[in-house]
Amino acid sequence: MRSSEPGLRNFWELRNRAVLPAETTNYVPIILAMTIIEKNAAEYGLNDIQMDPPLEYDTVDLPVPTNLALVSDLTETPLPN
Repeated sequence: MRSSEPGLRNFWELRNRAVLPAETTNYVPIILAMTIIEKNAAEYGLNDIQMDPPLEYDTVDLPVPTNLALVSDLTETPLPN
């Protein structure tokens, strides 16, 4: 498909043509919905919600790909389900 073809800049048309990965077709509508809700929080009854403080975390640069199960074992931290 050529980038000049009509509809190729529209997510919904690309989704209908099944040219996007499943991850994209699943997540983009969720992100759009969250954005609409956030911008209109009062309309959805969410204007008085107290946000949790940001999580604190450390970062580690690893020189090679590392299996998260190994990291989990070494840090005695369970893997999420």
